[in-house]
Amino acid sequence: MGNLLQVFQELDWTTPSKSAKWPWRVSVCVLLSIGVATTFLHLLFPDTLWFIKFWIGLAVGTFIGMIPGVTWQLLDERRRPSTSGLLLRSLLLGTGLFSCISLFLLVPDLHGQEAERSRIRSLTAQDVAAISVTGEHGRVWRVRNPDSIAMFVSAAKQAELFYPSHESSITEFHLSVELVDGSSLDFEGRIPERHANDVSLSFRGYFAITELLLPGGRQWLDSVARAGS
Repeated sequence: MGNLLQVFQELDWTTPSKSAKWPWRVSVCVLLSIGVATTFLHLLFPDTLWFIKFWIGLAVGTFIGMIPGVTWQLLDERRRPSTSGLLLRSLLLGTGLFSCISLFLLVPDLHGQEAERSRIRSLTAQDVAAISVTGEHGRVWRVRNPDSIAMFVSAAKQAELFYPSHESSITEFHLSVELVDGSSLDFEGRIPERHANDVSLSFRGYFAITELLLPGGRQWLDSVARAGS
C-alpha cells in the first residue's frame, strides 16, 4: 500500500486534466478494450441498436482498458513525473460512473429487448386463444378466427426491434394477445408514418420503452377492422 501511495505521489498533480497529454500506452490498451467490449456486446445482443452497444463498449472498454494501460505507464519510474494524476483520476471516475450505468441499466435493457423479440417471434397459432384490438376511440375488435390468428403469428415471426427517429403515427391502438395458458402479451400499437404497411408494438424492457416492427402487419390489422365492421 505504501509503494502504491508513493507511485501516486510521484505523478504530475499540477497540470490540469484538459491540458494534460494522454499517454499512448493507455490509449493502446483503451482502444483494444473498446474493440473487444463492443464486439462482445454485438455477439451477445446482435439485434439491438448498434449505437447503444457502441456507447456501452466505449464506457466499459475505456474503464477496463485503463487498468492495464495505467499500470503499464507507471511501471517505469521515469514516466511518472510526466503523467498527469488529475487526468487519470478524472478518466477513472468518469468512465467508472458510465460503466456502472451501462452494466446496471443499459445491458439489462438490451437483454430485455432481445428476450421480447424472441418471445413474440416464437409464438405459434396454437399458443394464442384470442387477440383483442382496442382502437383510438375505444372500439374493441376481438379476434378468434384461426386464419386471422395465424396471419398475425406469421407477421410476428418476422418481428424486429425498431428504433424510430421522430416518426409520428398514422393510427394508434392497444393490442392484447391472450394465450391459452391464461397469460397475455400487451402492447401499445401504432402504424408508423414512414412504415405505413407495417405495425409497431411498444414494450418496456428493463427500464426503457422499445418497439417491435411487424413487417406487413397493417394488412392483418385492416382485415380485423373489416371483419368487425
